[in-house]
Amino acid sequence: MEPETVELIPGLPPKLRRRGENTVARLARLLVRRIPDIQANPISVITAAMRHVPEPAVIESAIADMDLAKLHEGMTVLQILVGAARAKLTRGAWVEATRVEMLEMGFPEDLCKAVMEASKRLCRSPKALAVWASRKLAEVGASQAPLVAHVLRVAERGTDRDLDAGWDFAQFWYRAYKVFPKKLKMPPDDRMAAVLAGKIHPKDAWEDDRDAQHP
Repeated sequence: MEPETVELIPGLPPKLRRRGENTVARLARLLVRRIPDIQANPISVITAAMRHVPEPAVIESAIADMDLAKLHEGMTVLQILVGAARAKLTRGAWVEATRVEMLEMGFPEDLCKAVMEASKRLCRSPKALAVWASRKLAEVGASQAPLVAHVLRVAERGTDRDLDAGWDFAQFWYRAYKVFPKKLKMPPDDRMAAVLAGKIHPKDAWEDDRDAQHP
């Protein structure tokens, strides 16, 4: 049976005319519907926007909120879209609702604050970061909430994959802390940042520091 096709949309290549494509294709269709006479490649615009704000739900909402009058002021579609997405992340009602949900889930205040700060810095919605944090707390228990907060504070990139790498390193460090509690308290920010940026593997980072402190 042939897949159901969507209407022909100017600016989209044939391979994107079917339902069920990936997220970028779906958002590109929404962008073309919002700006039918768009001059830029919609796929490129969405891909670039998601490098700045890696949250499909936020991008989708921002497409509807774009101020198209700014096109006449010389701004590009990408600039307008990213601006709308970042504004969405800091909108009071959304942020406060997420904070209340986190407190109801039993998040300590310090972790709530870390999620909110990371949301602005990493351009991810607080809800998405809260979901990531709740998964980690479910794995290890509430006692390690300070370690989860530390990962969020040091992170330079906000995808779940990057945060997971930082978390793996933090866990190696935490195990060492239990063995050498007087020597190790929290992972050093510079080494954690290197892990979070994908420059070093979590286990290698921990072993380097362990050997340096306990030859």
